Amino acid sequence: MKSISLYVDNGSWLCKVHPFTKLAYIATAISVPLLVGKLSFFAIFIALSLAVLASGRLLKRVVPLIAFSFTILITIFLINGPVHARSQK
Repeated sequence: MKSISLYVDNGSWLCKVHPFTKLAYIATAISVPLLVGKLSFFAIFIALSLAVLASGRLLKRVVPLIAFSFTILITIFLINGPVHARSQK
């Protein structure tokens, strides 16, 4: 079975970044938009993350995981929509 891991040591700058720095970026990308409370900050961090992955030459390997994640999110919204209390008017 093929591994779903994203780690590929291709010698890019992104592979040389310390793991704690990567964890700090993830924590920042999640917490800053939540603390600010504006939807535009989520879009900014998504665009920034995609730019980082593209500059590290890893964007091609991430596309299947992004597609899988969005499939799950769309399914959740489709199932939750009809049974949500406010939509029962």
